[in-house]
Amino acid sequence: MPQRVDYFAAQMHVTMDDYASVNAFRRKILAIFELADHQRTRGRHGELLYPALLVFPEYTGVFLSLLGVARQWKNASRLPDKIRVVLQAGGPRLLRAFAVKPSHPSALWMRSRAPEMLAVYQETFGAMSQRFQMFCVAGTIAVPADAINDAGLPTGRMEGRLRMISQVFGPDGGVQRTVSKINPSSPLEKHLGAQPESKDKLWALNAPVGRLAVLSGMDICDAPPRGAPPGFIRLREHLQALNVTVAAHPIASHDPWDMPVPGGAPSITRRQEWRDQYLPALMKAAPWLRVGVAAFLNGQIFGRRYDGQSCIWHRNEQSELTGVAHARRFDLSPGAEEVVHATVSPDFPAGTA
Repeated sequence: MPQRVDYFAAQMHVTMDDYASVNAFRRKILAIFELADHQRTRGRHGELLYPALLVFPEYTGVFLSLLGVARQWKNASRLPDKIRVVLQAGGPRLLRAFAVKPSHPSALWMRSRAPEMLAVYQETFGAMSQRFQMFCVAGTIAVPADAINDAGLPTGRMEGRLRMISQVFGPDGGVQRTVSKINPSSPLEKHLGAQPESKDKLWALNAPVGRLAVLSGMDICDAPPRGAPPGFIRLREHLQALNVTVAAHPIASHDPWDMPVPGGAPSITRRQEWRDQYLPALMKAAPWLRVGVAAFLNGQIFGRRYDGQSCIWHRNEQSELTGVAHARRFDLSPGAEEVVHATVSPDFPAGTA
């Protein structure tokens, strides 16, 4: 019988307060891990029966740039006051970042904060993955290209151009894979100067949770979706060559989930667009994919809303594709925070792959 796995999609509700300090961020991540842990499949004596994968949303790590300044920024009502907050927090690091690579203010800020962001990101997700004995896709973070080495560990440098990455942590707390976002697209990513990456920056991880690939945002799309950058890179053939069976899909959607998409037909909501072009569409076109885990960001940061419905999709032994678990809510309230769970197999029965 194929191995079963506990899959979890974190629908995490965020505010500026969750990034006000390192401790606030760790409390938020701990709460998500605890929600997942409470749903683990256990035996009669409480022992864990199956390996587990927990997927966090896109931008989970990006907003670590707010550490230490989130509350001050939120309370500053005038632009001069906001600039003062940034200068006081950034100081020499901002000047150094500008001297190394002049760029958009958002990119300068992110580059100046990169060493601290990466340290908190890796320490937090590494410790939680080890404590709860899970594999974890930690969601995207923006770092200079030279900020990490081939093993995914910090170098202390910040001279390279910014790129969006996700890191996968194992039950030993170590970095298992560092995966670049191939098709950056959002206004935030454009301000940061993130550029399309080579598809060779997308790697698969062979693990007890399946042959795993991380596809952030529109990387999951099999054709250029609305808002796609010029030269959109299609990844389905690359995923097939990597023998991927499990797709982790961190995503942050700016458009209201059940409202018509901008510039589209009135009958096409963001929910329908996502089904037609994102994870479900890829799985329909890729019969070798067995499991898809979509983790949506929920809440409001810098006045920009994020919502969507986290879910898990599975192809059963009869090759039927279904959404086996969905979040109950998708609004902006804290009550919509949830960890979606499904226990399914990432393996194809013998002779059906």
